[in-house]
Amino acid sequence: AYVASAHKASEGWALQIDRPARALKAKKHDDRKSELRSLRKALADVPRKNVALQAHAVIIATGGNPTGIADTFRLPLTSLRPILCPVSATVFGDRAALKTLDGLRVRARLTLARNHNELWHEDGEVLFRTFGISGVAVFNLSRRIQHGDTILLDVFPDLSKDELLDTLNRRVELLGGFSPRDPRWLDGMLAPQLSRVVCTAFEQCHPGSNDVIHLVSILKHFKLLVKGTAEERSAQVTRGGVSVESISTPSLRARSVVDAPLYVCGEALDIDADCGGFNLAWAWISGIRAASSL
Repeated sequence: AYVASAHKASEGWALQIDRPARALKAKKHDDRKSELRSLRKALADVPRKNVALQAHAVIIATGGNPTGIADTFRLPLTSLRPILCPVSATVFGDRAALKTLDGLRVRARLTLARNHNELWHEDGEVLFRTFGISGVAVFNLSRRIQHGDTILLDVFPDLSKDELLDTLNRRVELLGGFSPRDPRWLDGMLAPQLSRVVCTAFEQCHPGSNDVIHLVSILKHFKLLVKGTAEERSAQVTRGGVSVESISTPSLRARSVVDAPLYVCGEALDIDADCGGFNLAWAWISGIRAASSL
């Protein structure tokens, strides 16, 4: 059901609700996704009817896309976009790198840079995909990116540059000099597919050199260029929604409506947070707050 129209009444709101004319009937399935698809199809096919409804107050709790109901109640919206999802990116100077790395997981420190300024960093697992990178830390990164940003991956986040250089120099003493044409020199330190990509980057950035000090730079600043977000249909949260400036706190009541109670809560508001239960907590707490303000 959705609100087709809303008007102030003597006490609260007079609403016109568009809803299914009968209960939905869908085929039974063993898994929830298939059952949900059947219910959506049934909802699209079922006849609908318009019902008048009187309400003392209205709480808008639509989730990530409040566009229609915000228009009905004349509430200002900020633009909507999916976040907490994978990031589309390319490896600097190597278009084939992500195909080589697809499916590989590494623990790394991600640093977001824009115009040579470091804006944010977080440690976590990174999953390489053919289109870019994924993982919880990457989801948090997706809240902050712009097209053209740089992501720097430190694949040895527990070692300083000097400590990593000492480690590589000891390896030179044991195995002989490093050569970017022999990715196996890095066996035991990196996964083979990452070794190959790192050696390619070394040759591109430092042609003719075998100095491990340059290898430190690549391992601590493996560079990707941001294109945008990816797999947006599976995003955990939508950024945007009813403008926070249009809502009074702590009641979460709409400022534009004086004589008819109207509240907005959860993801319908332009508020979002990193992974870790914060968005769910906001949905619950703001819902309780709006209900207790009635």
